[in-house]
Amino acid sequence: MLQNFWIGTDFAKLLSSLPVSNDGVKTMLECQMKNLRALEEANQHAIDAFHAVFARQNEILHAAIEASAKAASAPESALSRQAEIARTATEHTLENLCRMSEMIAAASEKAAAVLNQRVQENIEELKAITGPK
Repeated sequence: MLQNFWIGTDFAKLLSSLPVSNDGVKTMLECQMKNLRALEEANQHAIDAFHAVFARQNEILHAAIEASAKAASAPESALSRQAEIARTATEHTLENLCRMSEMIAAASEKAAAVLNQRVQENIEELKAITGPK
C-alpha cells in the first residue's frame, strides 16, 4: 500500500500548504513548485505524442486491412498483384515510420525545451538566492 501513497498527489498544492516563515525556504519551495509544473508540461507533451503515434498506428492498421481486402478481391494475375502489394506496403510502412519518428522527435524537442528552460530559470533563481545581499 505504501508504494501507491503518492499516486494522485498534487505536489504543488502540498508544497503551497506548508507553513513557511523563512524567505529563503519559501523561495526554494516556490522554485520546486515551478519545477513540478515544468515537469508536468514536459510529460504532457510526451503523452500527447504517444496518443498521436497510437492513433496513427491505428489508422495504418485499418488502411493495411482495407488494402489487403481490395487486393484479395481484384481479378488480376496473382503473382504480379502480390509483388505490387508487397512494394506498396513496404513504401507505406517506411513513410509511416518516418512520420511517426518525426512526431516523437518533435514531442521530445518540446519536452526538452520546457525542461531546459526550467533548468536555466533554476540557475538564475539559485544565483539570486545565494548571491550577495
